[in-house]
Amino acid sequence: MRTSRPALLPDLFKRYFLSLLVLLAIPLLLEAQHSAPLKLIQGIPLPGLKEGDFDHFAVDLDGHRLFLTAEANGLVEVFDTQTNKLIHTIRGLEAPHSMVYRADLKRLFVVDGDASEIKVYETNAYGLVGHRQRGHALLGNPPEVLPLGAVVE
Repeated sequence: MRTSRPALLPDLFKRYFLSLLVLLAIPLLLEAQHSAPLKLIQGIPLPGLKEGDFDHFAVDLDGHRLFLTAEANGLVEVFDTQTNKLIHTIRGLEAPHSMVYRADLKRLFVVDGDASEIKVYETNAYGLVGHRQRGHALLGNPPEVLPLGAVVE
């Protein structure tokens, strides 16, 4: 007759081994907390912007640009990543949220939350080239967008 006792020993060994491993890892985790925190290298002044969320970004690697939404200000700020300077401000948005930059199209797609639409900008002169109301698909290659002045039924 078999007993369950031999199976119990490997289970105990696994449990104690795991506990021992965790105990040995704790000093390593504590040591990792003593490393230097991130250090601010440079700040970029943004005069005239009111407080708000500045947490949505898109990047144009080839063009060395960083796009930042200033949600409460209704703006998209464009920075040159080589000089770290503000080079353009896209206006006319209500509450810009998420963005996607498509390098192959040279287009910036911005979700304008309060307007419930996606606005599309060409990124040479930053002009608005189209928009799409929320709920309508922006699919296709290239994405289909409505020209300015078009009405969605």
